[in-house]
Amino acid sequence: YFDCLNGRMEYYLINVGSIHAVCFANELVQEKFSHIVDELQHKHNNNVNVEFVKEENKMIKARVFERGSGETLACGTGATAIARVINYVNNDLTSDYDICFPGGTLNVKIDEYKNAVLTEESMLTSFGEINLADFNYFKR
Repeated sequence: YFDCLNGRMEYYLINVGSIHAVCFANELVQEKFSHIVDELQHKHNNNVNVEFVKEENKMIKARVFERGSGETLACGTGATAIARVINYVNNDLTSDYDICFPGGTLNVKIDEYKNAVLTEESMLTSFGEINLADFNYFKR
């Protein structure tokens, strides 16, 4: 728990290749996000991604704020962190979660060994071209 906005917020810190602070919220209120993210970043040396999670009728809704980027539409390690925390809190042996982000839904399955498998369709959102020589990439 940490004190924030004249109240206490429950969160779990988890490392799934990158560190995430998974916060459970009664409401996903946009106006409060930046202050809470700032508080958590400060508390953890600007080294955490922050997820806000609300469970509604077996649906897990989430918003994610990645360190250095701000709010993003979805996050694979964030979905994995959320699923792993819920698995832990519910003391489940195995589980299968659909994590709904503004950018789409990611599925995370956790097996009896606590391995997580992340799946969902991928889609091309943009493409580009760079010339590596412009960056002296091949310079010896």
